[in-house]
This record gives sequence, C-alpha cells and structure tokens, in this order.
Amino acid sequence: MAFEIQLYNYIPFTEEDNLDRIIASLPEPSEYLSHLWRTIGHEEDDFEEAVCRAKMILQALHIPEELNFKKIFRSYDGHTILADYKISELGSFLIIMNGNPLHETTAGFQLNLIQSLFNVEKNYI
Repeated sequence: MAFEIQLYNYIPFTEEDNLDRIIASLPEPSEYLSHLWRTIGHEEDDFEEAVCRAKMILQALHIPEELNFKKIFRSYDGHTILADYKISELGSFLIIMNGNPLHETTAGFQLNLIQSLFNVEKNYI
C-alpha cells in the first residue's frame, strides 16, 4: 500500500503573533475523525488514545489544538448520540501516525515516513 505524505510547514509563534495569523497558517477542521478512522481500516471508535497523543504533539509545539481538533457529538441513527471530532488535515496525519502501531495502516505510515525522511531502505541485518 502506497502512502502520500505532506509535511506540515511548522512556523513557531511568538506572543506578538495575533490569532488571525495563527488561524490563517493552519488548516480549518474539515473531516470527521470517525470517518477517517473507519477509512483507514479501524472498525471501533477507539481513537481517544491517538487523539491524546496528537494533542500532546500540538501542545509541545505550541500549535493551538482547538484549530485542529474540535470535539462534537453526532447522531448516527437518529437516536444514539456519540462523541466525534472534526479534524484538520494536520490532525488527520497526526491521528494516522499515532494510532495503534499493530494496525497495518498506522505501521505502514510510520515506516514510510521514516523511509521518506531519512532515505532508509528496507535493509535487514
């Protein structure tokens, strides 16, 4: 399975930066996490651990998490209300990267990222 990787152009923000500049530099939340989660092959909505890890990355880099993850509640069948997230493109990549490494899509994404960034071939000892 081939993966296309787009790297996020991280620009550190200072206290002089205003919110408009920050918002303009980050993607708008556009996709539901539950949809992405099932698209990459997960059957259960067990994405909270991946969300937690992705938010820690954003916090460490001083990127506003609320511009990349917005918790919402949706009804899937008209009766049941479940928690979900709207996520940005950056949030999507962070979720895929921080999902369960035993899942083929997550493991493939992580390996492809390393190979692409560091020109690592599939060498063996």
